[in-house]
Amino acid sequence: MIRGDRIYDLCSNRRLRDVQLYFAKLFGCYIDQGGMPIDFQSFAKAIRNRTYHTELYLKFGVFAQNAVTTGIGMSAAIDPKTGIGLCAGWFYQLGRFAVCPIYASDSGPKWRNTDGAWHSKLGTGKIRIHDFEADLQAVKAAKSGKTQSPTSGRA
Repeated sequence: MIRGDRIYDLCSNRRLRDVQLYFAKLFGCYIDQGGMPIDFQSFAKAIRNRTYHTELYLKFGVFAQNAVTTGIGMSAAIDPKTGIGLCAGWFYQLGRFAVCPIYASDSGPKWRNTDGAWHSKLGTGKIRIHDFEADLQAVKAAKSGKTQSPTSGRA
């Protein structure tokens, strides 16, 4: 667990908002470029108004190996009835450290992959560091039918 005021000595809430807006900008670009059925105007509005995006969560963590990658693993859950995106996420990785921005629609179901993620509406400046490597291993095991994935699906 990392306290935001240990990274930003003054105005940590404002600085964490700026971090979220940085990822809102990147996320909006990925949505637009990928043609994902998510309204990227909500991302643009948050950036223009310098306010938190109400449906964007940030999950911080580490991987076992170093890499410099962005946009890996972009995936989305689409409502089959409406064709609208309910949840989407991707990784921004620098070295072993990574951020997983997660879009989770307020109108959709609660998704387990937002558990432990940071968002201003949670009322904390504390950032939990996740073991993304363990999460990936659980996903691989779930795909092979060995176990249920702790980071995918609905709660």
